[in-house]
Amino acid sequence: MDARLDVVHDRLVVGFDGSDHARSAVRWAAIEAGRRRAAVRVVGSYGAVSVVDSYGISGGQAAGEETEQHRLSCLNALTELTAEQAHLHPAVGFDVDASAERPARALVAAGRDADLVVVGTSGTGPVRQFLLGSVVAEVLHDSLCPVAVVGAHVPERIARVVVAADGSDCAQDALVWATEEAARWDAELVVFHAWDYPYRLTETSFERGCDIVRIDAALLVEQAVAVARERYVGPVSGLVAEGGAVQCLLDESERADLLVLGSRGRGGFRSMLFGSVAHAVTTRSVCPVVVTR
Repeated sequence: MDARLDVVHDRLVVGFDGSDHARSAVRWAAIEAGRRRAAVRVVGSYGAVSVVDSYGISGGQAAGEETEQHRLSCLNALTELTAEQAHLHPAVGFDVDASAERPARALVAAGRDADLVVVGTSGTGPVRQFLLGSVVAEVLHDSLCPVAVVGAHVPERIARVVVAADGSDCAQDALVWATEEAARWDAELVVFHAWDYPYRLTETSFERGCDIVRIDAALLVEQAVAVARERYVGPVSGLVAEGGAVQCLLDESERADLLVLGSRGRGGFRSMLFGSVAHAVTTRSVCPVVVTR
């Protein structure tokens, strides 16, 4: 097991807006913090309230006394939530931050000294777009630390962590992160690569091209598995699938506790953070997804 796992980690940051997705994110963050021996800071934003919200406050852009009411409502909701989680996880320290900043900016700022930022896939609470896709995308783009995106319902534990490999430097960083996470979860680590051959000329050239890409994919995964086995004493396996990156990753999310992706990639995972792959995977994955830096 990696010696760095013995280090006492500092803090996880998680966003909360009153929605089911955000509550699920907070619950997941509390469990993760227990595995890391870390504290949890729960961040809420009251700076852009525009509709009747789950804190019981309504109105347009708040000002003066209304702003203070929003702040207190947000703070009370955060305090109530953390008290509940502290009772369930007595070994984890919790604190709260009711921020006047925009939601994504508040989370990125709070995550500057954190090990992990945790967000829900969507939000319907006091700030209508608190954890909607645009905010998740902004946090993924700007966060200095890895970001976990958690859906409303986290499946039962399978003891299986899947990491996407494509040979890029970012994928290598994701692999290192995933080996440490698999050790925390005492889980099997699966090194996964999806390949697709987009060209179709003649039948002969198409088959030859597919064979080359298939062999390249198998070698890539074999090398990544070797690296993982040097770092992790638990079970490690490699998996190669033919098909589009998004659908293959979503299929694997049905059989995993966690899906780990690098922030940028090549081939099927190119522009992971800035294109449709990241959005589709983080918003539609069955299991939580972590995007590493």
